[in-house]
Amino acid sequence: MSKMKNSFIKATIWGIAGLGTLELFTSYLIPAGIRLYSSCYQEAMQCLRDHPEAVKVLGEPITEGRIDYSNTIENNADTNMTWFTVPVSGPKSRGKMRYWIDSDAESSNKMFRVVRIELQFSNSPDKILLIKRVME
Repeated sequence: MSKMKNSFIKATIWGIAGLGTLELFTSYLIPAGIRLYSSCYQEAMQCLRDHPEAVKVLGEPITEGRIDYSNTIENNADTNMTWFTVPVSGPKSRGKMRYWIDSDAESSNKMFRVVRIELQFSNSPDKILLIKRVME
């Protein structure tokens, strides 16, 4: 009986270690990879940092938080569009930058492009600053 109990304890410990590793992977490594390698994410952040009104309200430097992928309202997709929400902050204020991407259907290599970027400020959530909008 004690051999079975030891096996159960070892399996439990390995299971907990595996879940911890999975949590680390999903909560840190995937978002870090997107920040480093997603051209759409980098373009959206650069547009935000280059927008004079956003810089005026947030202040410089503008820093970004982690995207909460479990929030399917702020980060989701439909048949034509995908959108992500990134918490951003500066010395003066903070808010949420939401950007939409779609596949460039006219391009032969089906590249993704940023088609809209908005900034919603925490201190006035009813106001949204339009940073970029691609007209079709």
